[in-house]
Amino acid sequence: YTLNYMLDYETRHSPALLRLPALADPFAYRLRYFRGGAAAFHAVDLVESFSLLIGLTISRIETLHEGERDYVLVFGSMEGRMTVAVWRATAGLDYDRDRRFIEATIRDAAPEVVYV
Repeated sequence: YTLNYMLDYETRHSPALLRLPALADPFAYRLRYFRGGAAAFHAVDLVESFSLLIGLTISRIETLHEGERDYVLVFGSMEGRMTVAVWRATAGLDYDRDRRFIEATIRDAAPEVVYV
């Protein structure tokens, strides 16, 4: 209990934690760190990191364009289930158009699990 409490308290505003608002553009996510007393940034590949963390065995990755928006679709299997993870920037997103595009794009793959 004490360790959990201390971690929650000590890391509450830590820049090392995932910043949800920064996920609005997952292709530009950067982690801030300090080296030699100076702040620096390092790009984080959220597409690859997420796939690794959920245990996705990737079969293919597709990059598609819809209007001005780029989509990255990661197809694979996780625990024997066909899975697709969809990545795109969300600023100014028309959610109805987005849903229709994603559904039409992944329909033939017939995924059991979809991460959007």
